[in-house]
Amino acid sequence: MNQFEELRNQVNQVKEDIFGPIVELLESAEDDASKYYEKGVQSAGNRLKKTMQDVRKTIHHPTAKSKLVELQNAAKNLRQSIIDASKKD
Repeated sequence: MNQFEELRNQVNQVKEDIFGPIVELLESAEDDASKYYEKGVQSAGNRLKKTMQDVRKTIHHPTAKSKLVELQNAAKNLRQSIIDASKKD
């Protein structure tokens, strides 16, 4: 497996780790959203607001940020190795 394939696998893993929980939260909020916006149920609106706060916390969680930094560093390393390889030729 070359470096590009390793980076691609790492990107897919990070996407799954970061966006998986967010998608789950949003899917769980669909029922409350329809109850709130279509039927006007206030308690569903409160649950929806809490779920959106959980989404925000998930996005700003230090683990998510560290995974993104790791991904950026891997991309920088790949770029540098491509530049180094082109200078040798």
